[in-house]
Amino acid sequence: MKGWMKVLFGLGTHWFLVYLPLFLGLIFTVIATAPKGGHGTPPPAFFLGLSLLVLIHLLSVLLMLVTQGFCLAYAVKHTRFSPNERMLWALLLAFAGVLAMPVFYWLRIHKHPIGEPFFGPKEDS
Repeated sequence: MKGWMKVLFGLGTHWFLVYLPLFLGLIFTVIATAPKGGHGTPPPAFFLGLSLLVLIHLLSVLLMLVTQGFCLAYAVKHTRFSPNERMLWALLLAFAGVLAMPVFYWLRIHKHPIGEPFFGPKEDS
């Protein structure tokens, strides 16, 4: 795995920790400061902004799911881990997902050698 790929993967694993507080703060701000148009309804620009926010949220969820899938595949397929460790990481990543991904990144992926393929050398059957 190349160095820049590690950095991007690290950003993907940590995105939830950065994104969630920003998203919740923005939602509460938008709701609290929603302008009122005629007859108590918000203007159309408000709905456009809200639609953009929902689109960004869906893309963030997609990014987190893809990153979680790569972490799971790495944990299950990489030959440096013992079978018990593979199972433990797979369960942690499946059930604790976005909370386990940053820990997994710093303990396993960050230490991955730069020239080695992402899933490690092929296992002999």
